[in-house]
Amino acid sequence: MGRFFDVDLEQAETADMEVTLSENVRFKLKIAGSKSSAYANAMTQARVLARIAAGERTLRAPVTGAAEVDQISLELNRMLDAIDLSVQALQSAKADLEQAQGLALVGSWKWNLQTGLVAWSDEMYRIFGVDKTDTDVSLDHIIATAIHPQDRQRVKDNQLAILNGAESQPIEYRVIRGDGAERHLWANGGILEAGDAGKPPTLRGVVQDITERKRREREHEALIAVAASARAASNRASLLLLVLEEVMNVLDAEGAMLGVRDPITGETLIEQGLGEWISATGVRLETGAGISGWVLSTGQSYSNADIRTDERHISRELFSHLFAVACVPLIAQEQPNGVLWVGRTHPFAPADISLLSPIADIVANAIYRVSLFEQTEQRLHQLDALRKIDQAITASFDVQISLDVILDQVKGNLKAVAGEILLLTLFAQMFNTPAGSGFRSQAVQQPHLAIAEGHAGIKALDPRPNYLPE
Repeated sequence: MGRFFDVDLEQAETADMEVTLSENVRFKLKIAGSKSSAYANAMTQARVLARIAAGERTLRAPVTGAAEVDQISLELNRMLDAIDLSVQALQSAKADLEQAQGLALVGSWKWNLQTGLVAWSDEMYRIFGVDKTDTDVSLDHIIATAIHPQDRQRVKDNQLAILNGAESQPIEYRVIRGDGAERHLWANGGILEAGDAGKPPTLRGVVQDITERKRREREHEALIAVAASARAASNRASLLLLVLEEVMNVLDAEGAMLGVRDPITGETLIEQGLGEWISATGVRLETGAGISGWVLSTGQSYSNADIRTDERHISRELFSHLFAVACVPLIAQEQPNGVLWVGRTHPFAPADISLLSPIADIVANAIYRVSLFEQTEQRLHQLDALRKIDQAITASFDVQISLDVILDQVKGNLKAVAGEILLLTLFAQMFNTPAGSGFRSQAVQQPHLAIAEGHAGIKALDPRPNYLPE
């Protein structure tokens, strides 16, 4: 601080000073008389001015009574106050811009075409998941490490076209963050600014994170596709096939299956499998067993990157190599009545599970509506069968004709391939078979059967309906 404009202020009896406040405002003054108080005051002012000139913007030049120096001090103080206000305004504007960019998920960038370095706003770092302390922010490094491999060439071609004079075109691409998360971005392509007055040429632009918008679009398209498949189905079997195929397409899955709760046994029946899980069709799982049982009982979704690590996993033969799985409940009328499984070789993201849940709701309601239609149709067939049986009984006194009609109607409504009617003769305590059809061998039919003999004989002692799965 002892020197100011190449003058030793401590030793000089007099000193000529020139103070530059701006490009067009300069002051020249002479300090004389080292023994006077004016000289001491001027020295104090000179030291403060020297510190301000060195960059200490918080200081203000003292006013000591020396008119010429005070004029410089007052003018300098006014300039410093104006600079402070400008800095504060710039800082406030920058804070507002950063807040706006954060809310809109928009970042800005500037590429120095001479050095290859890219200057980013704070939101750009957050969008790309890059630490601000990362020293390598060259464009080549960003493209090579952050942009999705399938989109890198498109990004390069887009910027090369702009550099060659083409009009800037918006572009959408994906980036992969350091934590593996994938984000969808929209960019305006960039605006080329030619360098002038010694400044390097630059390319500047903005980027917006549109991941949530793309997720909503994907969900919307998937729900429309699944709903369309559900509407196109003519029956329950085609409904399950169409829906599972659409689910596999939407989630890039290699296998899918749908299980329903058997209302008679309580077991979970895999009603339909597709892809790698087509062989699961018809498999029955014990009531409440395994992950399917847990999902049905809790009504909660389930996902696992490797199902082999879950102790509840019981059907290991079904998951030979599709270890990344997701399972969601099928809930209709507020009651879980089935499960929807999907599997693939790579893990499911939270967004996939979020998408699978509304799909499951559509499937559950579609199955419920089809079931109601089938039940109504079945009820109509039953009423028609009862009408035909009644007509046969009232139209003829021949018991054999009535029994044949009854057997035909029962087989038709139950979709059975064979059946017989056994009549009990009380006097002989024996069953005889006046009506039977559909059996491949006559040996299966028993013309005479004693009470408590065979399933039919035993059933005569218990009037309740009986069901034998095998």
